[in-house]
Amino acid sequence: MAGPASRAAVEAEARAAADADLQISYVTGTGLPFPVGGAVHLDGQAQFPQARTSWP
Repeated sequence: MAGPASRAAVEAEARAAADADLQISYVTGTGLPFPVGGAVHLDGQAQFPQARTSWP
């Protein structure tokens, strides 16, 4: 699990995004299969399928 320094970095990223007028929110629940201290959520952000890691 990330420590306080990592959480502070994410919070700073959230503040910077908000200062740039991005419609973001700081969230603590992500739906990921592991715990996170926080994340920046941007509505409508593009999501791409996982890249293939092996090729024929």
